Amino acid sequence: MHRLPDRIGTGEVRLRRASPADAVVLYALYNNWNIIRWLARPSWPAPFERVEAYLDMVNRGADSPQYWVIERNGVILGGISGSIEPASDRQPAEGPHIGYWLGEPFWGQGVMTRAASLLCGAIFEASAAPAIYSGVFEGNEGSLRIQQKLGFEIVGRGEAFSTPLDRALPHVSTRLLRPDFRPVA
Repeated sequence: MHRLPDRIGTGEVRLRRASPADAVVLYALYNNWNIIRWLARPSWPAPFERVEAYLDMVNRGADSPQYWVIERNGVILGGISGSIEPASDRQPAEGPHIGYWLGEPFWGQGVMTRAASLLCGAIFEASAAPAIYSGVFEGNEGSLRIQQKLGFEIVGRGEAFSTPLDRALPHVSTRLLRPDFRPVA
């Protein structure tokens, strides 16, 4: 698996490779139903030990996903994951992908649009990939708007399993073609 940089961005909003030392701050932001309900994998309630284990796993090896904390002026605001490689849980594996969440106090400030732009730019810079994939559960209009600002388009609708809700939910699949990428400064 190709690895992306440990640090991405030089402005006010930056991405820094997450470490187990970030677990306490991330957990304090992440353990919030208004965030978890839009994510596919976390359980609810979200046990602290799982956050620690995840951060340990993403720092271990080439087969793990890559995960960064989103910082603004050195303060951790959320997390973002991505890879140059196809997602292993997709059938068929499509290609590079991103996923993200932001602490509720920071919603509506443009932080996530900037963070997602940084990661998409890094993926395109580090690979010859023609597209990046993502998606949202239906109803997560804020996250879908972020993707659309960057040039993502809706490419499908279906269902995806939500671990926090323990059932399949309507899901919107998105794709960002390299020529359609609109970076945010």
